[in-house]
Amino acid sequence: MAALSSEMFETLEEELDSLFDVIKIKTETKLVGSPFGEGRKKLINEIERDLSECQSLLQQLESEARSTPLPYRAELTSKIRGHREIAGKLGTRYRTVLADFGGDKRNHFPDPKRTAIEGRNILERTSNSIARSTAIAIETEQIGNEVVGELGTQRESLLRTKTRLDDTDVEISRSRKILRSMYMNVIYNKLILIGIIVLEVLVLAFLIFWRFIRPFM
Repeated sequence: MAALSSEMFETLEEELDSLFDVIKIKTETKLVGSPFGEGRKKLINEIERDLSECQSLLQQLESEARSTPLPYRAELTSKIRGHREIAGKLGTRYRTVLADFGGDKRNHFPDPKRTAIEGRNILERTSNSIARSTAIAIETEQIGNEVVGELGTQRESLLRTKTRLDDTDVEISRSRKILRSMYMNVIYNKLILIGIIVLEVLVLAFLIFWRFIRPFM
């Protein structure tokens, strides 16, 4: 789980770095060279949304850092601090550009070479992020399959245990019937024995009476 959390942290970092590049391009090239109008307003709204998304990603990074073991937490916290500094500088630069060119209605054309390089960097970061997300998804699927397999094994073991318990209950019921039958036989034999003893006592009493008492009557 710690490894999975670390990979998630790296994925969020890549997304954040890609977003940093996007904000930099929009601020340094598109915003500087954009004419006043609806297009510029739309671009400003996009940059502000991107800056807000940066804060959201930073919060997710902090959450992932808190879930990692303590020995690694300091390193991740240091990385987050560096990302916050970059986000702060981008926000400051955006506000500076917005203020500097707020009253300038001339068109400022961005450097095509710089734009191409920045765009290539964004594509590379995006590709790396997609590859990382795919790896995490595959690992998560493997873990899920292992858990399902283990649960299936446990289910079979529980079913076998239940079957043994059912068999044990049947044997116990049979044993109870046998014990009950033996108990009834013992009671019956005791009654017969008592009857025999009583009969013998009566016969003995009759013989004593007949032999010793009757002649004197």
